[in-house]
Formats: sequence, C-alpha cells, structure tokens
Amino acid sequence: MKHSRMSNGMISAIILLALCPILPAQDERADSRVDEAVARRRKEIQAAVERRGITDNLWGAGSWLVERGIRLEAAATFFAQDPVAGESEAGGKIGGKLDGLLRLDLHKLGLWKGLSLTAHPEYNFGDASNGFGGTVLPVNVALQLPGVTSGNRYDTSSLFLTQRFNDTFTLILGKTNLADIAAFHPYAGGAGLTGFMNAGLVAAPNGAVPPYVYGGVLLAKTKRAVFSLALYGGDNAQGSFSPRGALDDGFLLSAGVSVPVNPGGLPGKQSLSFIWGDREARALDDLGDLIPPGGIVRIGALDTHRSVLGYSFHQTLCQWSDSRGCGIWGRANLSDNELTAIAWSVAGGIGGHSPLEDRENDRWGLGLFYYSFADYLQDPDFVTAPLEDEFGMELFYNATLTPWMRLTGDLQIIDPGVPSKDPVVLLGLRATVRF
Repeated sequence: MKHSRMSNGMISAIILLALCPILPAQDERADSRVDEAVARRRKEIQAAVERRGITDNLWGAGSWLVERGIRLEAAATFFAQDPVAGESEAGGKIGGKLDGLLRLDLHKLGLWKGLSLTAHPEYNFGDASNGFGGTVLPVNVALQLPGVTSGNRYDTSSLFLTQRFNDTFTLILGKTNLADIAAFHPYAGGAGLTGFMNAGLVAAPNGAVPPYVYGGVLLAKTKRAVFSLALYGGDNAQGSFSPRGALDDGFLLSAGVSVPVNPGGLPGKQSLSFIWGDREARALDDLGDLIPPGGIVRIGALDTHRSVLGYSFHQTLCQWSDSRGCGIWGRANLSDNELTAIAWSVAGGIGGHSPLEDRENDRWGLGLFYYSFADYLQDPDFVTAPLEDEFGMELFYNATLTPWMRLTGDLQIIDPGVPSKDPVVLLGLRATVRF
C-alpha cells in the first residue's frame, strides 16, 4: 500500500520520464551479453510453460491443440500451514486451489493477427491460516483470493483480450487478476503458488487498488524502456462476471516505466509507478487485500481521491550456468496516509535457482517486509481494532520432484499488526501437481 501527495508523485514520474531518453547507452559487448541472458530467460520461461503435465502423455492432445491456437493447462496446489508460535486458538490449516488456464490465439482460429484471449478460472477448497495470531496481511495469498468460504471459493479471476499491434504497442482489455501480473517477477513472483506465500512479498497490497479489476492497459516497449498506462474500475471485481458497474465506486489511473539496468552484463530492471484515482471503500474488507481484525471496520468517510507512488528493482547477481543464477530485489511504496490503508511499505529479498547441479529446476527465496498502516487504522477513536506496524520474514525452498510435481517447504516469522500479540511462527508445506 503506498501513499504520496499527487504533486510529489507527478514530479517524480515526470523527472524519470524526462531522463529516460538521455540514459547513457551501454557498450555493444554489454548489450550483447544482456540480449543473450534475456533470450535464455525467455527460453526458460517458455519451457516451464510448455512443461508436460501428468496427463499429457495419456491424452497426447497438447501439441495438436497448440498448433491450432489453443493452450489449456490445469494444476492443483495443496497447502498445509501449522503455527509453531503465536496467540490463537486455531491450529494447523489444510486447503488447496484448483487452477485452469486457457489461452486462445484468435488469429489461428480465424480472426486478425495479434489478437488473443486469456481466461484463468480458479477454485479454492479447505481452510487457510490467514488472520492467524493477529496478522493483517494474508500469510497465504493464494487462498485469500478468491477466498475459502462457501460464497467466494470460485472465480474467473482473469478474462481479457490482448491485441499486439507490433513489436512496440500492446493493448489488454477485460478483467485482470493483478496477482497474475505480479507472478512474472523473477524472484518474488509465483502468485503464492511457486514462490513466497505471504501477500507482503508476493502482491504488495495497498488498499487503493482492488486485487481483481476491470479495465485496460496500454504497453509501449522501446529500446530504452517499457511504458504502461492503465485505467481500472474502482470496484473490486471478485466474483463479478460482467464489466457493468465497474466504475460505480470510482476509477484508478496508473502510469509506469521500467528501465533495464545491466551492470557487468547481468540483467536487471528498475521501475517507477504512480496510481491516482477516486475509489470508494465503505469497509476495510471491501479493499480485498487485507484481513480486518475484529470483523468489518467502517471507513465510509474516506470516499475520495487516492494516490500511490511505487519504486521497485530486481538485479541478477551471479550466474553459474547459462540458465541458472540468483539475484536480489526490492520494492517501496508510499501512499496518501489519510486515504489508503497503508501509509508506506518496503519489501525485498534474495533468491533464485538452486546452486546444486543436480537440482537445477529448484528455486529458493528469502524475503523481508515491513508495512506501516494508515493513521486512521491506528486511531482508537476511528476504528474498534487499532493496528500497529506489521513486519516479518519468509524463507522457502521449492523442489521440483518431477516435471509435473513440485514440493515447497516454507517458514514465516511475523510480528503481527494487531497490538499485544506474540510473534507468529508458521511452518508450511505446499505441493503442486500439473495436469
């Protein structure tokens, strides 16, 4: 969650945009090494996407469908989280998520070039440890969205059209799960299914932007930077299957720029984003990305403008083979302290591939986060359950047992946002099976 005054955010964004055209050019050898590293990473991602599932050899239909512009994938992920320390009557929780992914190349199916459709249905089952011991940020973001109660277990969280006009411009229109976008981060991604589990490391909740939104994004990729401009509806689109009324609770404008930074030929990126809009939120749980302590907290007086300024980076530190290495990452957000749920937040960590040659597909990560909640959420005159800052760490190791099965061990240690609660220690196991 990120808070900043609009004028300061706009000035920072304008300065960065102005500097982009005059960034120093890199020497050809560095550019060549970076291009090779990027190409290797693309091949690695493509191989992961095309990795066969447990039923592929039985059905034998995968390649036939892909040739005709249809890609259909599915996975089941199972979670077990058990508290080792912390104040709560709840014990260990077991739950899971069923995911589907449908991609249609509409050009191969008879329409025009560059047009595609993406759909992501998901279904949660069982229970989650979210809210354990007074934690406010979800400790299992995959089960927080779309939910684990009978009324919100299922959603088609992404359903959008993509039109690629050329190598520079791409337009995305429809319903988007923002956790899916964050899932492509090389070190903090995975949407809670393959990397970190805690929302503070995976999704950077801020109380200004709903987790599921209707809207459009225009991307412009140049040699020096990637620019984005987006318009989203202010409504949380969880459980919604129609864009009708998406702007009833306001709107959000987002602008961003990402610039490659490649010291020593090692690929990296630095990004700046700014969000501004008018979004209503009648209660804290309407924000969709926090766990309100003590039930619903009314915040109806805050139906007004919101702004968030964010900075992030990731940088490869070492490569011990063409496709394996490790790196660091970081993120900082500043928001309007009076309007959004989080005044500021920082998160970062280190991670990457396993250094063991015979475990080349394994991944690991260590992350730290610190979230400071808005003044009104810490004021007993305004809310019935005042909050304090929440911070913690998470460590995971993701072992690839077979091309279609992964097993993850996870440890979280958190100082919860609810006052007078003991530190929380959670041990977790996660197993994912691709079909």
